[in-house]
Amino acid sequence: MKKSIYILLILSCFFLCKINAQNQCVDYFPTSNPLSNCIYSGQDLTFTYNTAVAWQILDINLNPITSQQNLTNTFYWNNPSSGSYIIRIYEPSGFFGFSLVCESNMFISNAPISLNNNSINVCQWANINLDSILYPLVSNYSNDSSLNFTYNPTTHINGSFLNVPPNNITINIIANDTMSGCIDTADLDIIITQNNIGNPSFSIFDNDSNFNIIQNCPG
Repeated sequence: MKKSIYILLILSCFFLCKINAQNQCVDYFPTSNPLSNCIYSGQDLTFTYNTAVAWQILDINLNPITSQQNLTNTFYWNNPSSGSYIIRIYEPSGFFGFSLVCESNMFISNAPISLNNNSINVCQWANINLDSILYPLVSNYSNDSSLNFTYNPTTHINGSFLNVPPNNITINIIANDTMSGCIDTADLDIIITQNNIGNPSFSIFDNDSNFNIIQNCPG
């Protein structure tokens, strides 16, 4: 009977921990700026949970980086390096020691992303992909799939494509790196080259300088 209860407890803990591990249950932010979501190397970080727990941070290969065994709802990690990490928190579990409460993934960027003001020259009525223009203008973002842009105003814009209007415009760009939580804004000036090409004018002369050189075909 005792053996069955023991096995049941182990299985219950296994399934509960597995379910909780799928949730992002830990809050973290720069210690010097609790309202910021931008996480990059060189910052001191604060982690919080709603009850006192033990803490452990591992790298993506599950190598331990730092930990705190004394139960606390606040954990500090000073000057971490960039990379991907796993945050695990544990609670006491009787004579089993500690059981996993949940697991969260986090990414620390090298530096905040940076998007500079810029300008481009395009032909009137052209259709251009703004994303393809902006990616090379952004530095320090995690990867292409984590970077997205918001445009203002959205007039003449369909998705990421701009139907170039007849006059110069300035578009405010917000670049958002969803992995690091960092954002930056900049202006993109669209300089329009007018399409003022009229109908071509030409004349056809024969060898005697006569205009009437187009004749019906014989037969």
